Amino acid sequence: MTKSILLSSLFPFILLISYNNVIGQDTVYLHNFYPDYDDLYTFGYGISSYQNKVAIASPGDDGFLGAAYIYDINGSGDIIYDERIVGIDTPYTEYFGGWHEGHAIDIFKKQLIVGADYNAQGACYIFEESGNNVWTQIQKLQPDELIDCDNFGSSVAINDSVAVSTAPLRENPFGSSRGSVFIFSKNPLTSKWEKDTVLYKPTTVGGAFGDWVSLKNNAELIISGIDNSSIFVYEKDSLNGQWDLIQTIDLTAYGVQPLSSCCRIDASDHYLVVSGIAYLFVFKKDNGHWNLDHSIFPTIEEIEGSFGYSVSITDKHLLVGAPLLNNESGTSFLYEKDSSGWQLTKVLLPIDSDEDKRMGEEVHIDGDYIIIGAPMEESGEGRVYYLNLSQSTGIQNSYKPISVKAFPNPSNEYIYFEGIPPECFINVYDRVGHEVLNAPILNNQKVNIKQLEPGLYKVIIKGKDPRVVFQSSFVKLDP
Repeated sequence: MTKSILLSSLFPFILLISYNNVIGQDTVYLHNFYPDYDDLYTFGYGISSYQNKVAIASPGDDGFLGAAYIYDINGSGDIIYDERIVGIDTPYTEYFGGWHEGHAIDIFKKQLIVGADYNAQGACYIFEESGNNVWTQIQKLQPDELIDCDNFGSSVAINDSVAVSTAPLRENPFGSSRGSVFIFSKNPLTSKWEKDTVLYKPTTVGGAFGDWVSLKNNAELIISGIDNSSIFVYEKDSLNGQWDLIQTIDLTAYGVQPLSSCCRIDASDHYLVVSGIAYLFVFKKDNGHWNLDHSIFPTIEEIEGSFGYSVSITDKHLLVGAPLLNNESGTSFLYEKDSSGWQLTKVLLPIDSDEDKRMGEEVHIDGDYIIIGAPMEESGEGRVYYLNLSQSTGIQNSYKPISVKAFPNPSNEYIYFEGIPPECFINVYDRVGHEVLNAPILNNQKVNIKQLEPGLYKVIIKGKDPRVVFQSSFVKLDP
């Protein structure tokens, strides 16, 4: 049974917390792939997909000239190499595919945009796919007003008739390094992309406006940046064509410290995920407004493992990367949306647990396809991991699926666990990630919580290896 409980009296900045009496997940090992290219470097730094097309950035190729690789997912669910793409008129050390904070590659239908943010001022390149599956560069975007170190091309997005590129270090009317976001429109007569609007951070606080963007359809743009503690939502007016700020999501209202870094954002049709140091929030869109739907506060171990360094969301799944977990081998977590909330269903690990893979620096989910980047693997060559959820392509299960019962919940004395494998340890963490309990689970699988203060707690149970086999939360009541 799954319940919801209002905890505003305990933690005033949390509106609604969901917890589960029954949660089980697979731990899944993933296989990787990479292109056969002699001067490969940082493959998997950025990932985007649309239906059966996958675009992967490798900005360190050829001494940081950079490249993008196109893959097809065939009818059997296999991922097949298609083409290697580089920008025309790219000076040396351009970092085609991005290097600054941001997501510098995006594919939509037969259009691809790639940022090259370390090319002096920065630049963007737009490609189109012809009928014979050949990608051709059709335009280079580099507005005249750019100057060196603006980092134009740090984060990009493209849709039918709108393209976006950010310049998070560009000076704007509020000061240096405040950042700007450039919006381009596709001329229906000439098919050329033309500069439409430049957006500036609407407040004087914080900087790097435009580190991350998410473009939904042709009319909604979501923007974040370092040291903002806010997310800005813009909408294009269908009558006058202007981009209007329609909502500012102030993360300090949910306990985030002012000027904290907002590391990543991603949005689907109905959900928006926002992650930063020590927090992850999911917002749901209701009547045109984004409202808090779910909160995850990682443990100290997960924070040190960079939980939330990368995120990707659909209306059904949430994928979270933690590239420094497991001695920097990396881990990713897959959550699934059900009637009771977002439930952790799979823990994703590389097939071998060598250090310094950093699997999860980039994560991407589109339908049933999960694609995870490990750009530092193999001494920086980079690898990418792939999982087809519908067919379990390229995986190896480390455990059979488990179903663990934790009851009663809430409780003021004991929590009982049913279905835990032998020789496990329990770790309990408070809301801010401090460990408050660490003990073996005895044969009766009972844990004494009498000494804990009333409130919400996260519980992680590990086996000997020590992979996570169970993760949930409980509420300690007043005695």
